[in-house]
Amino acid sequence: AGQGLGMSGCAVETTPCSDVQLKQKITAEGSITTAGEQPSIAPSTKQPVTSLAPSTKQPVTVRTPQIHWHGKSPVFAIDFHPHLPRLCATGGSEPDGTGGIHLWLLNDGENAVEAPVQFIQDLQGHEKPVNCLRFCPKGDLLASSGVEGAIIIWKRSSTSNSPITPGSERWEFMTVLRSHTLDVCDLSWSPSSLQLVSASVDNTGTVFNLFSKDKVACSIRGHDHFVLGASWDPQGDFILTVSSDSSCRFHVSKSKKWKADCRTVHIASKMEFPKLETSSPEIKQREYKIFIDDTVAA
Repeated sequence: AGQGLGMSGCAVETTPCSDVQLKQKITAEGSITTAGEQPSIAPSTKQPVTSLAPSTKQPVTVRTPQIHWHGKSPVFAIDFHPHLPRLCATGGSEPDGTGGIHLWLLNDGENAVEAPVQFIQDLQGHEKPVNCLRFCPKGDLLASSGVEGAIIIWKRSSTSNSPITPGSERWEFMTVLRSHTLDVCDLSWSPSSLQLVSASVDNTGTVFNLFSKDKVACSIRGHDHFVLGASWDPQGDFILTVSSDSSCRFHVSKSKKWKADCRTVHIASKMEFPKLETSSPEIKQREYKIFIDDTVAA
């Protein structure tokens, strides 16, 4: 037998026993043991054990806030409001398998101590998980896309930019845009907030005119595989699309209306690396893929 030291600083006399009995004995002497943790026992010695901790016990409160954004279901998208930096939207899956969009208020300063995040509103309309969320540059519209191929536009009904509080910020359904047959992976707003471009795994992109009678302005085709990303030039001059066919395409519209005159002006997939003056003459100039895929040798 020897003497051991519990976490409370009290010496504990130990005798051979099982791990469970050992934990019970140490805990009974006033020490703290956590589930699955092996208590530390000092080696047997004839010298008296000196306490390593102060004898006065100070209460310690530990609080770990846990936020279930979508009821423990996956979250696939998040975006912050361009003019209300504390307002954000998250999109993903709900416990019942449908798509869910939740609006949140991120607190700072003293408010963050009690509630780091406050729930504002949930937007229901997607039948399947949400892949992408984008606030428009003006901040009055929110676009969301999902696995079912539909794009829903939500409109802000509250117009005040005063400090947001739960109950004062409201968004409502505006319209639904349909053009794709498969998942929509990405969205990008035009600088004017009047048009929207989408990217889908049906190998196409689509430009929508939100406030026109014909919502579908034009379809972007040419990619040989999934279109995984789309981005609108901040000046509104061109649109970029990227695909798993290892290419990036530049699209323009001379009239800036993005209708029948929409065309692809450049395809970026390969490039020639400049030949250095010190290079051996046996090294041949060749093209290399810009975007690496599974066809490139490791």
